[in-house]
Amino acid sequence: MSISLGVGIVTYNNSNKQIATALSSLCKSMDRAGNCHSIDSVILIAQNGSESNQNLIDVVCAAQRVVQLSATGNIGFGSAMNELMRTAFCEIGTDYFFALNPDTYTHPDAISNLVRAAITNADSVIEARQFPDEHPKYYSPETGETDWASGACMMLPRSVYDATDGFDSNFFMYMEDVDLSWRARVAGARILYCASALIGHQTADRDYSSSSERLMFESGLYLGCKWQHQSFQQWCAEELQHRCGLAPLQVRSIHRASLKRCELLPAKWRTTGSSVANFDHYFSFARTRW
Repeated sequence: MSISLGVGIVTYNNSNKQIATALSSLCKSMDRAGNCHSIDSVILIAQNGSESNQNLIDVVCAAQRVVQLSATGNIGFGSAMNELMRTAFCEIGTDYFFALNPDTYTHPDAISNLVRAAITNADSVIEARQFPDEHPKYYSPETGETDWASGACMMLPRSVYDATDGFDSNFFMYMEDVDLSWRARVAGARILYCASALIGHQTADRDYSSSSERLMFESGLYLGCKWQHQSFQQWCAEELQHRCGLAPLQVRSIHRASLKRCELLPAKWRTTGSSVANFDHYFSFARTRW
């Protein structure tokens, strides 16, 4: 069985070391997968930051097919990844798309195991297993089913893209993967965790960023508005005020803007009364294993 795979990476002023590690390990994993399956693969890159890694990308990926989008500034993770997905599915015609963070290390067997899982489980979103900082959300050890997949290492088929149109670009950063996973489930797709597909991604030692924390709660507020969960909206609004230091008037303005954006969503994205959304565990969005 011959399949085509696009791997999308959105960079943002990543160091040369990070880019070299991400791309060189990815290329090795893609090569090994090609020995196990009949795969036509392409790497797609969007650079959101101001620093270009062009020369390094050319050298590291010399033996791989690479498509790079024209730089348009920082348009947000979801919007940039959507452009890569559109290029992969609609212009190149790939069967699958694998969203991958640029600060990762792909295990040599990861791509092969992901492809195997995708072929076995049609119309499913497949998440690779991050290490050493694995997300604690629950997944079934028997079926691999889980509530949502991380956009740091998420594979989806064309059928899911057609049903969801990719990420909601109203999320500048954070929680666009949770929302996409929920919409995919509403459309009938399964979300699966592939524990044998290892992606190195160390996040525990990241420096605290007040701007990132604010973005997190703003995204949470929009997610709560979109899925019509009043108490989660209230919690995010309170955290923006008390934890992030925003004035009540600022928070109300952000809240109104979130509600307005929800009114403009495509009809098939409106998920009133959906049972898939899980806000009980706050930013985990699922029951946890620890």
